[in-house]
Amino acid sequence: MAETPEKTGKWAYLKGVGRFYFAPELRSVATLFFMIIFAYSAIYYFANAWLALSYIHYTFAGGTVLLNIWHLFFGLAFIITLSFPFLTSLYSIFMLYEIWHIKRDWDVHVRTALTILLIVSSTLIIIFTDVSAHIIGRAPELQSFIQDKNLTGRI
Repeated sequence: MAETPEKTGKWAYLKGVGRFYFAPELRSVATLFFMIIFAYSAIYYFANAWLALSYIHYTFAGGTVLLNIWHLFFGLAFIITLSFPFLTSLYSIFMLYEIWHIKRDWDVHVRTALTILLIVSSTLIIIFTDVSAHIIGRAPELQSFIQDKNLTGRI
Protein backbone atom coordinates (compact mmCIF):
# COMPACT_ATOMS: atom_id res chain seq x y z
CA MET A 1 0.00 0.00 0.00
CA ALA A 2 1.36 3.41 -0.98
CA GLU A 3 1.98 5.93 1.75
CA THR A 4 -0.02 9.14 1.74
CA PRO A 5 1.73 12.48 1.16
CA GLU A 6 1.08 13.41 4.81
CA LYS A 7 3.24 10.50 5.98
CA THR A 8 6.13 11.07 3.59
CA GLY A 9 6.13 14.82 3.02
CA LYS A 10 6.99 17.88 5.00
CA TRP A 11 4.69 16.96 7.90
CA ALA A 12 6.57 13.73 8.49
CA TYR A 13 9.83 15.64 8.43
CA LEU A 14 8.54 18.22 10.93
CA LYS A 15 7.22 15.45 13.17
CA GLY A 16 10.65 13.82 13.02
CA VAL A 17 12.28 17.09 14.03
CA GLY A 18 9.81 17.44 16.90
CA ARG A 19 10.45 13.88 18.07
CA PHE A 20 14.19 14.51 17.89
CA TYR A 21 14.06 17.57 20.13
CA PHE A 22 11.39 16.29 22.53
CA ALA A 23 12.55 12.67 22.85
CA PRO A 24 12.36 11.08 26.31
CA GLU A 25 16.13 10.67 26.46
CA LEU A 26 18.95 12.36 28.32
CA ARG A 27 20.30 13.98 25.15
CA SER A 28 17.06 15.95 24.92
CA VAL A 29 18.35 18.29 27.61
CA ALA A 30 21.13 19.43 25.29
CA THR A 31 18.97 19.43 22.15
CA LEU A 32 16.20 21.41 23.85
CA PHE A 33 18.74 23.92 25.11
CA PHE A 34 20.09 24.23 21.55
CA MET A 35 16.60 24.60 20.11
CA ILE A 36 15.54 27.20 22.70
CA ILE A 37 18.62 29.33 22.02
CA PHE A 38 18.25 29.29 18.25
CA ALA A 39 14.44 29.58 18.32
CA TYR A 40 14.76 32.64 20.55
CA SER A 41 17.37 34.01 18.16
CA ALA A 42 14.98 33.46 15.24
CA ILE A 43 12.18 35.23 17.11
CA TYR A 44 14.56 38.06 18.05
CA TYR A 45 15.68 38.58 14.44
CA PHE A 46 12.23 38.16 12.87
CA ALA A 47 11.81 41.93 13.08
CA ASN A 48 14.99 42.34 11.03
CA ALA A 49 13.63 40.02 8.34
CA TRP A 50 10.41 42.05 8.35
CA LEU A 51 12.48 45.25 8.04
CA ALA A 52 14.25 43.75 5.01
CA LEU A 53 10.87 43.11 3.36
CA SER A 54 9.85 46.63 4.28
CA TYR A 55 12.96 47.99 2.57
CA ILE A 56 12.10 46.03 -0.59
CA HIS A 57 8.61 47.54 -0.51
CA TYR A 58 10.10 51.00 0.13
CA THR A 59 12.34 50.59 -2.92
CA PHE A 60 9.47 49.58 -5.19
CA ALA A 61 7.13 52.26 -3.88
CA GLY A 62 9.69 55.06 -3.96
CA GLY A 63 11.11 54.44 -7.38
CA THR A 64 14.75 54.07 -8.32
CA VAL A 65 14.94 55.97 -11.59
CA LEU A 66 17.58 58.59 -10.70
CA LEU A 67 19.41 56.72 -7.96
CA ASN A 68 23.03 55.76 -8.46
CA ILE A 69 24.42 52.22 -8.44
CA TRP A 70 25.56 52.50 -4.81
CA HIS A 71 21.91 52.51 -3.71
CA LEU A 72 21.58 49.07 -5.29
CA PHE A 73 24.69 47.65 -3.63
CA PHE A 74 24.01 49.10 -0.20
CA GLY A 75 20.35 48.06 -0.45
CA LEU A 76 21.27 44.48 -1.32
CA ALA A 77 23.86 44.33 1.46
CA PHE A 78 21.29 45.77 3.88
CA ILE A 79 18.66 43.19 2.92
CA ILE A 80 21.12 40.28 3.17
CA THR A 81 22.59 41.34 6.49
CA LEU A 82 19.13 41.91 7.96
CA SER A 83 17.73 38.55 6.93
CA PHE A 84 20.78 36.30 7.51
CA PRO A 85 20.58 36.13 11.33
CA PHE A 86 16.94 35.04 11.15
CA LEU A 87 17.55 32.48 8.43
CA THR A 88 20.70 31.14 10.09
CA SER A 89 18.84 30.62 13.36
CA LEU A 90 16.06 28.67 11.69
CA TYR A 91 18.44 26.65 9.55
CA SER A 92 20.56 25.69 12.57
CA ILE A 93 17.55 24.05 14.23
CA PHE A 94 17.00 21.80 11.23
CA MET A 95 20.70 21.16 10.64
CA LEU A 96 21.19 19.64 14.10
CA TYR A 97 18.40 17.20 13.30
CA GLU A 98 20.06 16.40 9.97
CA ILE A 99 23.43 15.77 11.62
CA TRP A 100 22.14 13.47 14.35
CA HIS A 101 19.13 11.79 12.83
CA ILE A 102 19.48 11.58 9.07
CA LYS A 103 23.19 10.76 8.81
CA ARG A 104 23.20 7.64 10.99
CA ASP A 105 26.21 6.10 9.26
CA TRP A 106 28.51 8.83 10.59
CA ASP A 107 30.65 8.16 13.65
CA VAL A 108 29.62 9.83 16.93
CA HIS A 109 32.86 11.81 16.97
CA VAL A 110 32.16 13.20 13.50
CA ARG A 111 28.63 14.19 14.50
CA THR A 112 29.90 15.81 17.70
CA ALA A 113 32.53 17.77 15.77
CA LEU A 114 29.91 18.88 13.23
CA THR A 115 27.60 19.95 16.05
CA ILE A 116 30.34 22.08 17.59
CA LEU A 117 31.14 23.50 14.16
CA LEU A 118 27.45 24.26 13.61
CA ILE A 119 27.16 26.09 16.93
CA VAL A 120 30.32 28.13 16.44
CA SER A 121 29.73 28.98 12.78
CA SER A 122 26.05 29.87 13.29
CA THR A 123 26.89 32.11 16.21
CA LEU A 124 29.67 33.85 14.28
CA ILE A 125 27.46 34.32 11.22
CA ILE A 126 24.69 35.83 13.35
CA ILE A 127 27.09 38.20 15.13
CA PHE A 128 28.91 39.22 11.95
CA THR A 129 25.77 39.91 9.93
CA ASP A 130 24.09 41.78 12.79
CA VAL A 131 27.08 44.08 13.22
CA SER A 132 27.32 44.47 9.45
CA ALA A 133 23.65 45.47 9.23
CA HIS A 134 24.26 48.27 11.73
CA ILE A 135 27.32 49.48 9.84
CA ILE A 136 25.59 49.32 6.44
CA GLY A 137 22.50 51.00 7.88
CA ARG A 138 24.60 54.12 8.55
CA ALA A 139 25.39 54.55 4.85
CA PRO A 140 24.15 57.81 3.32
CA GLU A 141 22.31 55.83 0.61
CA LEU A 142 20.01 54.30 3.22
CA GLN A 143 19.40 57.37 5.37
CA SER A 144 16.03 58.27 3.82
CA PHE A 145 14.71 54.79 4.62
CA ILE A 146 16.19 54.85 8.13
CA GLN A 147 14.61 58.23 8.84
CA ASP A 148 11.24 57.24 7.36
CA LYS A 149 11.11 54.12 9.56
CA ASN A 150 12.31 56.11 12.61
CA LEU A 151 15.35 53.87 13.12
CA THR A 152 17.88 56.66 13.57
CA GLY A 153 18.65 55.90 17.21
CA ARG A 154 18.85 52.12 16.77
CA ILE A 155 21.21 51.93 13.80
